Amino acid sequence: AGADNLAMKGLRFGAAKLIPIAGGMVSESMKVVITGVGYIKSVTGISGMVFIIYTLIPPLCFIVMTKLYLAILSACCKISDNARITAFLDFSNGIMNIVLATLIGCSTALIIILLIFIKSTVSL
Repeated sequence: AGADNLAMKGLRFGAAKLIPIAGGMVSESMKVVITGVGYIKSVTGISGMVFIIYTLIPPLCFIVMTKLYLAILSACCKISDNARITAFLDFSNGIMNIVLATLIGCSTALIIILLIFIKSTVSL
């Protein structure tokens, strides 16, 4: 229980500091999300977890890889002293921060909505 509590505090702190825009929202709803994912797993089994992972991980990986690619390109352009392209790449990286924050916020909402549907036994 102590290790779980410490891990929860670490995740909440990390989410609040590392996620650009929606960090505070994700940090505050982290306990609900983790509890919800555990409940979804206990009710639906591994199929519910596979659905969540299959839905959320590919776009998250794509955005993170795009941010990494833009950062590498921006660093190369800074070395070659091309200010206009560097500014464009930095701006694009900032837009990807907004997209990442939106994806994380929507993913949090998806997990909470799935939890509400499962707990209220609404049949689709």
